[in-house]
Amino acid sequence: MRIKQTNNNGNNHCMQVNIGDNDGTVEINGVSYSGRNIQVTNGRVIIDGKEQSGAALSQPITINVAGNCGGIECGSGNITIKGSVGGDIRAGSADVCCGDVAGNVLTGSGDVECGDVRGNIQTGSGDVNSEKVGGNVSTMSGDISHS
Repeated sequence: MRIKQTNNNGNNHCMQVNIGDNDGTVEINGVSYSGRNIQVTNGRVIIDGKEQSGAALSQPITINVAGNCGGIECGSGNITIKGSVGGDIRAGSADVCCGDVAGNVLTGSGDVECGDVRGNIQTGSGDVNSEKVGGNVSTMSGDISHS
């Protein structure tokens, strides 16, 4: 599963969720979506290439994943993953709560709470609470706690 949200043209937000070989479920703003590829573009929800009628999302985006995922990229919101992350987490402004991370955790602002991180953890403004970290941990404004 891979989640990606980008800013298309200033006001429109996109998010991409690639789940992989098995169907998965992602909760976005309280609504559950299932499929192998979940995409949000300009508030429209597209699952496995088919637009979902009546589904429209507004900001801020809240992402809840009830399992493992490959990586996440989002502009803003809150991210909770009840599993591990196989790649990086990149967020412009988001609180991140997850299990182990195989890559880096980078946020412009927001608290980070996670298990072991093989790479770096960096937040511009926020607290960091994690287990083992393979790289560096930095925050410009906040507390750091890791074992």
